[in-house]
Amino acid sequence: MRFRALAPAHEGVFAHLIRMAPYVAGYHGVKILEMTDAISLAYLRTRDAGLKNRFRSILYGLEMKRLLNYERSIVEQFDLVTLVSPVDRDFLFPIVHRGKVLICTNGVDWKSLPFEYSPDGKTIIFIGNNTAYHNIDALIYFVELIFPIVRTRCQDAIFKVVGRIDDRLKKKLQSYKNVLVTGAIADIKTCVRNASVGVCPTRFGAGVQNKLLEYMSLGIPSVTSLIGLEGLKAEPGKDILVANSPEEWANHICLLLENPEIGKKITANARTYVEHEHSWELLLEPLRTAIFDNLPSAKNC
Repeated sequence: MRFRALAPAHEGVFAHLIRMAPYVAGYHGVKILEMTDAISLAYLRTRDAGLKNRFRSILYGLEMKRLLNYERSIVEQFDLVTLVSPVDRDFLFPIVHRGKVLICTNGVDWKSLPFEYSPDGKTIIFIGNNTAYHNIDALIYFVELIFPIVRTRCQDAIFKVVGRIDDRLKKKLQSYKNVLVTGAIADIKTCVRNASVGVCPTRFGAGVQNKLLEYMSLGIPSVTSLIGLEGLKAEPGKDILVANSPEEWANHICLLLENPEIGKKITANARTYVEHEHSWELLLEPLRTAIFDNLPSAKNC
C-alpha cells in the first residue's frame, strides 16, 4: 500500500531482489530490478552437489525449474536488470534480454577495513552468515574433510568461524578439536586480526562471495573454491589461491601457515585488486548512469 501511494509521484522504481518483482511489475513508470544472483543457479548446484539429504536435493531440483522460468520471464516487465556476475547473467539469459542486463559486481568499503598482514601462523578464519545453507555446507565440508588433513601437518592450526549461527550448528562445530565459533560480533576487524588464512570452501551457490572481498581488504590471504572465485577477476596464484580437492585445500592452507612471506605477497596483490576492482565509487557510477539513462527526464535533457 505504501508503494502504491508513493509510486505515482516518481518517474521510476528500483526493486531489490527477485522476491520484490511482483510488487512493482504492474507499475507504469520505469522499472529497474536488482536481482543480485541467479537464485535458480544456486538451486541447481545444490541439487547436483551430492547432498546426503536426498529429499532436499529433490526439492531444490523441483523448485529450480519453477524459479528459473520465473526469473527469465519476469525481466520482460523491467527496463533494466542488474546482476553481480557474468556467470549468473549467462546462465539466466544465454540469448534473450542480454541488452537490458547490467553487470554491477559487489563492492567493499575497503577504507573502513584497515589492511594489516600480521599472521599468527595458526589461525584460519571463515566469515559469513552461517545460517545460509551454502555456508553451512561449506563449514561441514571444511571441518570434516579439509581441517583434519591440515592438522596432520600443522597441529596448532585453529579454525575460527565468525558470523551469525544457530545453536545446533555452533554446538556441532565446537565438537571438533581446535574449532572456535564466535557467533555474530560487532567488530570483525578486531576478531580476525592476526589470522593467517581466510577460506571460502563454497561448493554451491551463485553471485559473488563477499567474504573474499573482506579477507582481501583486511590483509588476510585467501583460499577459495572455483565456485567461490566466480564473479571475481582476481588472478589465482597472485591475488588468491584456488583449491579443488581436500588435499589441495590442505596444501594451500599449510603453505600460507608456514610461509608468511608468500602470504605477504598475496595480500599486497589482493588489496590492490580490491581497491581497483571493487571500490563502491568505481562500481556505482555505471549503475547510476544506466538508471538515469532510462528516466524520461534524463532523456529529454
